[in-house]
Amino acid sequence: MQERSMGVHEISRLTGWSPFTIYKKAAKGEIPGRFKLGKRSLRFKESDVTAWWREQTTGCSDNVRKDETVL
Repeated sequence: MQERSMGVHEISRLTGWSPFTIYKKAAKGEIPGRFKLGKRSLRFKESDVTAWWREQTTGCSDNVRKDETVL
């Protein structure tokens, strides 16, 4: 089964950031799962983006519960 990908405008709707901000953050490596589709299309692995956004908005990653202490 092939993994779903997200485009810049989908990530823009998810985050509330402008497409320009998405491109800028992607160029800096601040958004995970990035890959090029053809010459101009920038795509992101959906699973990487959703895990990253969950971490950004909740302050914890999938492998650390919110009530656990991280050393």
